[in-house]
Amino acid sequence: IIAVTDSCAAIRQCSRFTQDMFGFFVSVTFMVMGLNNIMDKFYLKAEQYNPASQLLLAIFTLYFALQLAGFRKTSFCNEKVREILADFAVPLAVVAGTIIANLLTEHRWEPLPAPSQFGPTKPGRAWLVDICPAGKCGNAIG
Repeated sequence: IIAVTDSCAAIRQCSRFTQDMFGFFVSVTFMVMGLNNIMDKFYLKAEQYNPASQLLLAIFTLYFALQLAGFRKTSFCNEKVREILADFAVPLAVVAGTIIANLLTEHRWEPLPAPSQFGPTKPGRAWLVDICPAGKCGNAIG
């Protein structure tokens, strides 16, 4: 919920680098998960899927996102179009990679792992954390 609502932007009031560090850790987490997924295809699922083609598709998606992110510095189109393409570089690259994967039907592609339903990652955990459980709140204050 914090990432979706960009609530971590409020942390900027404490330190100007805190939000950047939070974003960095989230980015590293997603990159490690993506690399683990690709490596699993080489070592654990090489017979089921074509790992080389999935690696090439991942590299293409990354390259396309980086090119679009730098599109702001080119002289193509007008400034507003360049800015929109650069701002939405990653989603556009992911959509392009998905379309290419769906068009290449001779390869069997494994989709990225995603939960079957939207909810907290730990079963039984509530969406909101009780920061003041009964009987333990106020011990440090009074």
